[in-house]
Amino acid sequence: MRLIRLEKANFRPIKETIEEFLNPDYVYIPLNNNKLKYKQNDYVYKDDYLFINNYWITSPISGNIIGLKTMQVAKKNCKCLVIKNDFREKRAINKRRNITKIDYNYLIDSLKYNKELLNKFKSLKTVSNMYINIIEDEPYSKTNIMLFKENIMDILNVIEQLRILYHCEKCNIYLKDIDSSIIIDCLNTIGMYPFINLSLVDDLYLLGNELCFKKHFKIKEEDSLYLNIDEVITLIYLLKNIGQKDNSLLTLGGNNLLSTGSIKKIKVGTSLKELLKSSSYKENSVFYINGLMQGFATTNLDFVITEDIKCIFIMPKVPVKSQRCLNCGKCLNICPVGINPQKMYLENKKSSRCLNCGLCNYICPSYINLKDKVR
Repeated sequence: MRLIRLEKANFRPIKETIEEFLNPDYVYIPLNNNKLKYKQNDYVYKDDYLFINNYWITSPISGNIIGLKTMQVAKKNCKCLVIKNDFREKRAINKRRNITKIDYNYLIDSLKYNKELLNKFKSLKTVSNMYINIIEDEPYSKTNIMLFKENIMDILNVIEQLRILYHCEKCNIYLKDIDSSIIIDCLNTIGMYPFINLSLVDDLYLLGNELCFKKHFKIKEEDSLYLNIDEVITLIYLLKNIGQKDNSLLTLGGNNLLSTGSIKKIKVGTSLKELLKSSSYKENSVFYINGLMQGFATTNLDFVITEDIKCIFIMPKVPVKSQRCLNCGKCLNICPVGINPQKMYLENKKSSRCLNCGLCNYICPSYINLKDKVR
């Protein structure tokens, strides 16, 4: 698998500082076929479970249930529970736990509401190597590295506890070497954990993807534990008995933003419309959700920022007219999993192997939107 370094375009700078936006008037929680625990006008406390059949989704704020509203969530419109913020951050009971020592039963019990992490840890017996991937592939996004910096003590503590639990000899945290300014700030803290090493790697696209990461570094599956930054943060929340994250970091930038981009700390469930009240941007803009390579575009301000949104880039709305395929083969040569995007496009077929990396769009001289056709 050959990974490449993306060419960076002229892009408005992004400050490596966190700006808080933690007081939205409303938050919007997608229903997703869950059964509501509360009715209209009921009061909910922060960290309250919102659904009868789901013990993972909690309220990020305290306030009153207003009702339901159709909003855009990811690429689709869906009904959302609307909670009006009372700005008091009231909790009925403090359910949060401190992470002191992790044993196997405590770990497995904490993971019972997250099947993916539960399956990953249930199958483990001993671990020779731990790989913690902080790398973010999306160009210009700095969310992962700032997430690491902000939560570094909790992250290192949990990693060390897991290392002890699984008798792990080696643990490496992987970061891009271009993040040197932030890495320097973290070195003293990492130095407190002698068995945790920091590995700086080249800025190669798709090292943030688990499949590409493992193939590039030739990692053996049978005695290894791989976790990305999102899995580590989710694990921390589960071990602390918090449930769903109540706030999230995202990179807000783009060339149609009239100020320097920044990292925003926001309440999960904030609408894009409310977030952008504090930012000025040019008219005739399009919002790229989760990046220019792997993300998607929207012009809908009634968009809900869920915990999986890492970046939003505000860019000029430029009409792109695709041209006839030149049969150049560039999309085939660049695809990291060996799909032939041109063939799939012409035959109107989809592939489950597609990583949604966007490299076929990136390389296509005819500006054909191959990614959306193949995925």
